[in-house]
Amino acid sequence: MKNILKLAILLLIFTACKDNKPADNIDLKSQKAIVEKQIDSLSKVLIKIDKELGKTQEEEIPAIKAEKPSKKYFTHYIDLQGSIDTDGNVMAIPE
Repeated sequence: MKNILKLAILLLIFTACKDNKPADNIDLKSQKAIVEKQIDSLSKVLIKIDKELGKTQEEEIPAIKAEKPSKKYFTHYIDLQGSIDTDGNVMAIPE
């Protein structure tokens, strides 16, 4: 009798801990479909807004700006410092 009771308790524990993945999977698939529909509708709205903004931005900002060239003093310079390692050294001295 005690063995049957222990077996019944173990059976209840195992059935209670069983995964309910198929039901969750169906629910996730329906949520995914809803979100995909929302993304599609929002992307269409975004494209319309971008087209409207593109029209106004093209009118306000010129694509190319040209200036007349003028003579100016060039004040930029490059300062380098380094060392070189070679296999064979050659002495070059002025004469």
